[in-house]
Amino acid sequence: QFGGLRPDNVLEYFSQSPFWDSSSNNAVLKMQTRFNDLQQASYDLKNMVGVEFA
Repeated sequence: QFGGLRPDNVLEYFSQSPFWDSSSNNAVLKMQTRFNDLQQASYDLKNMVGVEFA
């Protein structure tokens, strides 16, 4: 990944892994917040129940 991993690209990097669960909370929020601030996604993730990648 050019420029290394950063908070704004790390989910995209890990979503390429064979272990990525496309039904995880992270994947759901990634799709819902594609054009929004990541801080809101972090807050939303804390309030969700289910599989999540920390």
